[in-house]
Amino acid sequence: MSYIALYRKWRPLTFSDVVEQQHVVTALRNTVMSRRIAHAYLFCGTRGTGKTTMAKIFARAINCLSPENGDPCNKCEICKGILNESLLDVVEIDAASNNKVENVRDIRDEVAYSPSSAEYKVYIIDEVHMMTTSAFNALLKTLEEPPSQIVFILATTDPHKLPATILSRCQRFDFKRISKENIANRLKYIADNSDSVLQDDAGALLARLADGALRDGVSMLDQCISVGGREITVDVVRSVTGLAGTEHLYRSVEAIESGKPVELIELINELLIEGKDLQRFSNELNAYFRDLLVCSVSDQPQKLIDPSLDLIELQGQAKRLGIARISDIIRELSQLEYQLKHTTQIRTVFESALIRMSCLLPRVDATLEERFALLEQRLDRAERAPSPAVSAPKLEPTAPVATAGTVATGSTGTPSAFTATGSTGNPSVPTATGSTATTETADSLVHAFETAPPSNSNELKPFRELQNVISQLNAQGKRMISSYLVDAEAYMLGDGVLGVFSQIGHGVLTKPENSDPIIAAIKEETGLQVRLRVFSKKEELMDEASTSVSSGNLSTSILNQKAEAPDIEEQLKRAVEGLGVPFEIK
Repeated sequence: MSYIALYRKWRPLTFSDVVEQQHVVTALRNTVMSRRIAHAYLFCGTRGTGKTTMAKIFARAINCLSPENGDPCNKCEICKGILNESLLDVVEIDAASNNKVENVRDIRDEVAYSPSSAEYKVYIIDEVHMMTTSAFNALLKTLEEPPSQIVFILATTDPHKLPATILSRCQRFDFKRISKENIANRLKYIADNSDSVLQDDAGALLARLADGALRDGVSMLDQCISVGGREITVDVVRSVTGLAGTEHLYRSVEAIESGKPVELIELINELLIEGKDLQRFSNELNAYFRDLLVCSVSDQPQKLIDPSLDLIELQGQAKRLGIARISDIIRELSQLEYQLKHTTQIRTVFESALIRMSCLLPRVDATLEERFALLEQRLDRAERAPSPAVSAPKLEPTAPVATAGTVATGSTGTPSAFTATGSTGNPSVPTATGSTATTETADSLVHAFETAPPSNSNELKPFRELQNVISQLNAQGKRMISSYLVDAEAYMLGDGVLGVFSQIGHGVLTKPENSDPIIAAIKEETGLQVRLRVFSKKEELMDEASTSVSSGNLSTSILNQKAEAPDIEEQLKRAVEGLGVPFEIK
């Protein structure tokens, strides 16, 4: 005898063997015991929940010669004939391929004849929603008033596609999705009786992948037994089903959270090299973010999430991302799943979607509310980022010399004057005079400051105080303006011009009502008086910057202003005079 697939071999033969669906089992069993048998039944539910199986059990039960508590005995001639399909009184029809009016007319002609051996002639019409309108109309009168010995059992996954005239003539039973626990228990039972060992975590993973459809779980188990042999582990299940695994999920979420699109592209490349399906990985990622959302709103998420995941890791990621951002990403992933089904450029669409999630960029069709939400998230990320250190000139102590710039000189042990001077060659580097003891003390203090770049340097310098400017705007309540600077890049150009690259904020930052607060915040934060120039393309900014560098046109006035910024002067003066040393700027 040829091999029989596990989902056929272990199909339940009695109502007692059916997994869950107790509301349907109880009703049908009582129907058999009371002999109150209707002429039409409608079984609705998702795939793999037992609709066809229950129809076959019910067909045997109402015709069984010696039923046992409503269950068919499966031993009498009628039950055996139905099981081996030798009895013609139970007819199973696939409406997907027999959906025309001619097929229904054949049924209408056959119902006029009495059953050959059984008490009832049963028609099981599977996927009945696939029938055409003409076929439904042809079936309608027969379904309404069939002969007393005829029973129709209609099965469908889409009851809303059936005409109301058909629905009103049937007793309807809705089949529920089977729980993960019961699927795992059933798979464990089947594996034990198939000379295989199914590990608990592997069974839980198969149950999760089955998504409420027991037949899908049994089919995957059958494949795992063929590949993994006697022992079925999580690795075997992932290999058979093409899952990427938790490591790839963790890495993806970390890259999205930290805003590293390059790592996402590298990860996608690894998945493709390993032969993984990006559509399935998209489903995995969506389910993972669903678990993150559960961890965000539930104090005890253990029973609601995938048991194979690290709960502590999930809770940490959920706390860092926040409910709002997790919800936005789930919405993006749901749209991504639809796009992947209708595109030939799967990799490009997948990469662009993940990069948009990591960079918090709005969709083209995003509403105003969605754009505001993304801006808020970008601001939250900016506030969590470490603030850069404030650059300041470094004081370098020198030996005491008698110059015109010296206010006072002192001998050893006597506090001497500490004078900052700006020479013509390097106006940003002050000099100091004082005793050896005072010099060592001052040296330990001023090493906390960074060395300012020389004014005649042709090296392009980024504007590192941009983060402080953003914080200053936030403090002033101008969060909308500052949000466009979160992902921007700024460089000092010639003649006191600050070049800013902002792809999404170009049209906003060029308006005076938005640029003036930025210029004021820069002056308040750094003491620099700049003119703002916004670029929509980074190439244009770099070309402009290269022109400034090659011509040596970097703004010396800006650098001088920075060196002579009042806040830095006061900071140095307070620090040095705290040592008891006079201080003067020349």
